[in-house]
Amino acid sequence: MEFKISFLENILDLNEIQRITEKSILIYPPKGFSKSNIVDNQYTYPILSIYISKMICSETDTKKIYSLIDILESINKENNDAIFYRTILKINEIRREEKQLLIKLIGYRKDNIKPQYGAMHSEGKNIDLLMGYFLFRLGYIEVAKKYFDYVNDFGDNNLFIMEYKNIVKSILSLYC
Repeated sequence: MEFKISFLENILDLNEIQRITEKSILIYPPKGFSKSNIVDNQYTYPILSIYISKMICSETDTKKIYSLIDILESINKENNDAIFYRTILKINEIRREEKQLLIKLIGYRKDNIKPQYGAMHSEGKNIDLLMGYFLFRLGYIEVAKKYFDYVNDFGDNNLFIMEYKNIVKSILSLYC
């Protein structure tokens, strides 16, 4: 059964997995997912867990995913899948927020290129620093490096640049 579930997970789309999941683990599928409507057997937990992971990968309705995670946890409180899935959802949420902040910063920087004397940095390099930071956190390493090189006059004691350099140094030490 384990192989079959993993195999199906890779070839079926989310709607088909949902249909199979509902048919397999719900007592009365039209009633939907609830603890009282779940079949109690050895396959319920792994089937529901795979369905949740597929939903997370597809970035579908997070309210529904959290509800399914609660059901999963109620089936087996000893298993750590629930905390794993909740943390992944939170990481995804934070990344979406970081993307939105980056978009706002880019828009702000585009519309505010004139010197602003009396500001933290009159040329707006403080904004460029933040943009580099978010680019780095979102995985745009090469572009982030260009921003960090551009704002190098902020100095090595800047929190964002220090974090960036420490991460890069750690990664390089792993591969050297």
